[in-house]
Amino acid sequence: MNKMKILVVPFLQSILLIGSLEAHCPVYLTVSLTGKTLQDTLLEINWGPYCYGPPQWVGIYAKDPTTSNFQPDFRIDGIANRTGKMITPIKLGKLHFPGGWNRQDASDQPATQYPAGKCLPHFVASYNGTELLTVDCLKIQPNWMAQIKDVNRLPLKDIFLPGTHASGAVFGSSNKSNSILVRDYLVVQQFDVWSQLVFGIRYLDFSIGYKNMNTENEADNFWIANENMLITPLVGILRDVCLFVKRSGEMIVLDFSSFPIGFYKHPEIY
Repeated sequence: MNKMKILVVPFLQSILLIGSLEAHCPVYLTVSLTGKTLQDTLLEINWGPYCYGPPQWVGIYAKDPTTSNFQPDFRIDGIANRTGKMITPIKLGKLHFPGGWNRQDASDQPATQYPAGKCLPHFVASYNGTELLTVDCLKIQPNWMAQIKDVNRLPLKDIFLPGTHASGAVFGSSNKSNSILVRDYLVVQQFDVWSQLVFGIRYLDFSIGYKNMNTENEADNFWIANENMLITPLVGILRDVCLFVKRSGEMIVLDFSSFPIGFYKHPEIY
Protein backbone atom coordinates (compact mmCIF):
# COMPACT_ATOMS: atom_id res chain seq x y z
CA MET A 1 0.00 0.00 0.00
CA ASN A 2 2.83 2.33 0.81
CA LYS A 3 4.36 1.59 -2.57
CA MET A 4 1.07 2.52 -4.22
CA LYS A 5 1.12 5.90 -2.47
CA ILE A 6 4.63 6.53 -3.67
CA LEU A 7 3.59 5.82 -7.24
CA VAL A 8 0.26 7.68 -7.17
CA VAL A 9 1.59 11.01 -5.93
CA PRO A 10 4.09 11.48 -8.78
CA PHE A 11 1.38 10.31 -11.19
CA LEU A 12 -1.05 12.96 -9.95
CA GLN A 13 1.71 15.55 -10.10
CA SER A 14 2.41 14.62 -13.71
CA ILE A 15 -1.30 15.00 -14.57
CA LEU A 16 -1.37 18.46 -13.00
CA LEU A 17 1.79 19.41 -14.86
CA ILE A 18 0.39 18.23 -18.20
CA GLY A 19 -2.85 20.08 -17.52
CA SER A 20 -1.02 23.33 -16.84
CA LEU A 21 1.07 22.89 -19.98
CA GLU A 22 -2.01 22.33 -22.11
CA ALA A 23 -3.63 25.48 -20.76
CA HIS A 24 -0.52 27.52 -21.42
CA CYS A 25 -0.64 29.33 -24.75
CA PRO A 26 0.62 32.92 -24.93
CA VAL A 27 -1.57 35.08 -27.19
CA TYR A 28 -0.50 38.63 -27.96
CA LEU A 29 -0.93 41.53 -30.38
CA THR A 30 1.63 43.07 -32.71
CA VAL A 31 1.43 45.56 -35.56
CA SER A 32 1.69 44.13 -39.07
CA LEU A 33 3.71 45.62 -41.92
CA THR A 34 0.59 46.33 -43.97
CA GLY A 35 -1.04 49.69 -44.62
CA LYS A 36 -0.10 52.73 -46.68
CA THR A 37 -0.13 54.86 -43.52
CA LEU A 38 0.46 54.06 -39.86
CA GLN A 39 -3.23 54.57 -39.06
CA ASP A 40 -4.19 52.04 -41.73
CA THR A 41 -1.76 49.44 -40.42
CA LEU A 42 -3.53 46.25 -39.33
CA LEU A 43 -3.22 44.47 -36.00
CA GLU A 44 -1.81 40.96 -35.97
CA ILE A 45 -2.70 38.16 -33.55
CA ASN A 46 0.17 35.90 -32.53
CA TRP A 47 0.13 32.72 -30.47
CA GLY A 48 2.85 30.47 -29.16
CA PRO A 49 5.56 29.50 -29.31
CA TYR A 50 4.67 25.84 -28.97
CA CYS A 51 1.19 26.00 -27.48
CA TYR A 52 0.50 22.67 -25.81
CA GLY A 53 -3.22 23.32 -26.01
CA PRO A 54 -4.32 26.08 -28.42
CA PRO A 55 -7.48 27.93 -27.32
CA GLN A 56 -10.79 27.26 -29.03
CA TRP A 57 -11.09 30.88 -30.09
CA VAL A 58 -9.41 34.28 -29.81
CA GLY A 59 -11.01 37.72 -29.90
CA ILE A 60 -9.82 41.32 -30.35
CA TYR A 61 -11.50 44.01 -28.27
CA ALA A 62 -11.40 47.80 -28.01
CA LYS A 63 -11.96 47.51 -24.23
CA ASP A 64 -10.61 45.23 -21.53
CA PRO A 65 -12.76 42.07 -21.81
CA THR A 66 -12.25 41.27 -18.12
CA THR A 67 -14.29 44.31 -17.07
CA SER A 68 -17.52 43.29 -18.81
CA ASN A 69 -19.00 40.79 -21.25
CA PHE A 70 -18.06 42.64 -24.44
CA GLN A 71 -18.48 41.13 -27.87
CA PRO A 72 -15.20 40.93 -29.81
CA ASP A 73 -14.57 43.23 -32.75
CA PHE A 74 -12.92 40.28 -34.49
CA ARG A 75 -12.87 36.57 -33.68
CA ILE A 76 -10.72 33.63 -34.79
CA ASP A 77 -12.00 30.08 -34.33
CA GLY A 78 -10.39 26.71 -34.84
CA ILE A 79 -6.75 27.45 -34.02
CA ALA A 80 -4.86 24.19 -34.56
CA ASN A 81 -1.19 25.11 -34.92
CA ARG A 82 0.99 25.37 -31.84
CA THR A 83 2.61 28.52 -33.18
CA GLY A 84 1.14 30.99 -35.61
CA LYS A 85 -0.07 34.45 -36.50
CA MET A 86 -2.92 36.05 -38.40
CA ILE A 87 -3.37 39.55 -39.77
CA THR A 88 -6.75 40.92 -38.73
CA PRO A 89 -8.94 43.58 -40.40
CA ILE A 90 -8.66 45.76 -37.26
CA LYS A 91 -6.71 48.97 -37.94
CA LEU A 92 -4.28 50.49 -35.48
CA GLY A 93 -5.91 53.90 -35.93
CA LYS A 94 -4.54 57.20 -34.73
CA LEU A 95 -2.15 56.76 -31.84
CA HIS A 96 -2.90 58.67 -28.67
CA PHE A 97 -0.68 57.86 -25.72
CA PRO A 98 -2.13 58.23 -22.21
CA GLY A 99 -0.57 59.91 -19.20
CA GLY A 100 1.27 62.74 -20.92
CA TRP A 101 3.33 60.56 -23.28
CA ASN A 102 2.40 62.29 -26.52
CA ARG A 103 5.22 64.40 -27.90
CA GLN A 104 3.07 67.53 -27.88
CA ASP A 105 1.80 67.09 -24.31
CA ALA A 106 2.67 69.92 -21.94
CA SER A 107 6.16 69.42 -20.54
CA ASP A 108 5.47 71.45 -17.40
CA GLN A 109 3.36 68.58 -16.04
CA PRO A 110 5.13 65.33 -15.11
CA ALA A 111 4.11 62.34 -17.20
CA THR A 112 2.45 59.40 -15.46
CA GLN A 113 4.87 56.62 -14.57
CA TYR A 114 4.01 53.21 -16.04
CA PRO A 115 6.83 50.87 -14.92
CA ALA A 116 4.67 47.83 -15.79
CA GLY A 117 3.35 49.33 -19.04
CA LYS A 118 -0.03 50.81 -19.96
CA CYS A 119 -2.58 49.28 -22.30
CA LEU A 120 -3.76 51.08 -25.41
CA PRO A 121 -7.38 50.35 -26.46
CA HIS A 122 -6.44 47.15 -28.29
CA PHE A 123 -6.94 43.92 -26.32
CA VAL A 124 -6.69 40.24 -27.25
CA ALA A 125 -8.21 37.40 -25.23
CA SER A 126 -8.25 33.62 -25.65
CA TYR A 127 -11.06 31.28 -24.62
CA ASN A 128 -12.16 27.70 -24.31
CA GLY A 129 -15.89 28.06 -24.78
CA THR A 130 -16.84 30.82 -22.35
CA GLU A 131 -13.82 30.24 -20.11
CA LEU A 132 -11.36 33.12 -20.31
CA LEU A 133 -7.80 31.80 -20.57
CA THR A 134 -5.51 34.77 -21.25
CA VAL A 135 -5.74 38.52 -21.81
CA ASP A 136 -3.09 40.76 -23.27
CA CYS A 137 -2.98 44.18 -24.90
CA LEU A 138 -0.93 46.44 -27.11
CA LYS A 139 0.84 48.55 -24.52
CA ILE A 140 3.33 51.34 -24.13
CA GLN A 141 6.44 50.85 -21.98
CA PRO A 142 7.82 54.34 -21.27
CA ASN A 143 9.34 53.47 -17.87
CA TRP A 144 10.19 49.78 -18.03
CA MET A 145 13.81 50.28 -16.95
CA ALA A 146 12.63 51.85 -13.69
CA GLN A 147 11.49 48.45 -12.42
CA ILE A 148 15.00 46.95 -12.75
CA LYS A 149 16.70 47.17 -9.39
CA ASP A 150 20.00 49.09 -9.45
CA VAL A 151 19.90 49.30 -13.25
CA ASN A 152 22.17 52.34 -13.12
CA ARG A 153 24.90 50.14 -11.64
CA LEU A 154 24.70 47.37 -14.22
CA PRO A 155 27.28 47.20 -17.03
CA LEU A 156 25.78 47.42 -20.51
CA LYS A 157 26.84 43.84 -21.27
CA ASP A 158 24.43 42.62 -18.58
CA ILE A 159 21.39 44.48 -19.97
CA PHE A 160 19.24 43.32 -22.88
CA LEU A 161 18.10 46.48 -24.67
CA PRO A 162 15.34 46.28 -27.30
CA GLY A 163 16.37 48.24 -30.36
CA THR A 164 15.53 49.07 -33.97
CA HIS A 165 17.60 49.07 -37.15
CA ALA A 166 17.71 52.27 -39.22
CA SER A 167 15.61 53.86 -36.49
CA GLY A 168 15.16 57.19 -38.26
CA ALA A 169 14.10 55.74 -41.63
CA VAL A 170 10.47 56.28 -40.75
CA PHE A 171 7.39 55.82 -42.91
CA GLY A 172 6.25 59.29 -43.97
CA SER A 173 9.52 61.03 -43.08
CA SER A 174 10.77 60.97 -46.67
CA ASN A 175 9.02 62.51 -49.65
CA LYS A 176 5.54 61.39 -50.72
CA SER A 177 6.88 59.37 -53.63
CA ASN A 178 5.07 56.17 -54.57
CA SER A 179 8.35 54.73 -55.82
CA ILE A 180 8.88 51.06 -54.98
CA LEU A 181 12.47 51.96 -54.05
CA VAL A 182 11.27 54.45 -51.43
CA ARG A 183 8.44 52.29 -50.11
CA ASP A 184 10.24 48.94 -49.95
CA TYR A 185 13.90 49.84 -49.36
CA LEU A 186 14.35 53.38 -48.11
CA VAL A 187 11.67 53.29 -45.39
CA VAL A 188 12.28 50.78 -42.60
CA GLN A 189 10.25 51.87 -39.56
CA GLN A 190 6.52 52.53 -39.29
CA PHE A 191 6.77 54.36 -35.96
CA ASP A 192 8.67 57.61 -35.54
CA VAL A 193 11.51 57.70 -33.02
CA TRP A 194 9.34 59.26 -30.30
CA SER A 195 6.78 56.46 -30.58
CA GLN A 196 9.52 53.83 -30.63
CA LEU A 197 10.82 55.16 -27.32
CA VAL A 198 7.35 55.27 -25.76
CA PHE A 199 6.78 51.65 -26.80
CA GLY A 200 10.00 50.67 -25.01
CA ILE A 201 12.85 50.85 -27.53
CA ARG A 202 16.12 51.84 -25.83
CA TYR A 203 18.70 51.33 -28.59
CA LEU A 204 18.56 53.49 -31.71
CA ASP A 205 20.63 52.87 -34.84
CA PHE A 206 21.39 55.80 -37.15
CA SER A 207 23.24 56.21 -40.43
CA ILE A 208 24.22 59.84 -40.94
CA GLY A 209 24.56 61.86 -44.13
CA TYR A 210 25.96 65.34 -44.64
CA LYS A 211 24.53 68.00 -46.95
CA ASN A 212 25.37 71.69 -46.75
CA MET A 213 22.02 73.45 -46.38
CA ASN A 214 23.56 76.95 -46.39
CA THR A 215 21.93 77.92 -43.10
CA GLU A 216 23.36 79.63 -40.04
CA ASN A 217 22.86 76.49 -37.98
CA GLU A 218 25.47 73.84 -38.80
CA ALA A 219 23.24 71.18 -37.23
CA ASP A 220 20.93 71.53 -40.25
CA ASN A 221 23.60 69.90 -42.42
CA PHE A 222 23.30 66.47 -40.76
CA TRP A 223 20.64 64.06 -41.97
CA ILE A 224 19.36 60.58 -41.31
CA ALA A 225 20.40 58.42 -44.27
CA ASN A 226 19.48 54.98 -45.50
CA GLU A 227 20.42 53.08 -48.65
CA ASN A 228 22.59 56.05 -49.70
CA MET A 229 19.67 58.48 -49.65
CA LEU A 230 18.96 61.38 -47.27
CA ILE A 231 15.69 60.97 -45.40
CA THR A 232 15.07 63.53 -42.67
CA PRO A 233 17.09 66.09 -40.65
CA LEU A 234 18.90 64.61 -37.67
CA VAL A 235 18.30 67.56 -35.35
CA GLY A 236 14.55 66.92 -34.99
CA ILE A 237 15.14 63.32 -33.98
CA LEU A 238 17.76 64.31 -31.40
CA ARG A 239 15.29 66.81 -29.94
CA ASP A 240 12.76 63.99 -29.54
CA VAL A 241 15.34 61.80 -27.81
CA CYS A 242 16.33 64.60 -25.42
CA LEU A 243 12.69 65.38 -24.62
CA PHE A 244 11.91 61.73 -23.95
CA VAL A 245 14.93 61.31 -21.65
CA LYS A 246 13.92 64.44 -19.74
CA ARG A 247 10.33 63.24 -19.39
CA SER A 248 11.06 59.59 -18.59
CA GLY A 249 14.47 59.49 -16.91
CA GLU A 250 15.29 56.42 -19.01
CA MET A 251 18.66 55.66 -20.59
CA ILE A 252 18.84 55.64 -24.41
CA VAL A 253 21.77 54.24 -26.41
CA LEU A 254 22.46 56.01 -29.72
CA ASP A 255 24.56 54.10 -32.23
CA PHE A 256 25.79 56.25 -35.12
CA SER A 257 26.69 53.17 -37.10
CA SER A 258 27.72 54.60 -40.47
CA PHE A 259 28.34 57.83 -42.36
CA PRO A 260 27.62 56.93 -45.98
CA ILE A 261 26.89 60.30 -47.60
CA GLY A 262 28.81 63.55 -47.88
CA PHE A 263 31.55 63.12 -45.32
CA TYR A 264 34.32 62.15 -47.71
CA LYS A 265 34.02 65.59 -49.32
CA HIS A 266 34.17 67.38 -45.97
CA PRO A 267 37.07 66.05 -43.88
CA GLU A 268 36.83 69.14 -41.67
CA ILE A 269 33.65 67.82 -40.02
CA TYR A 270 35.21 64.59 -38.78
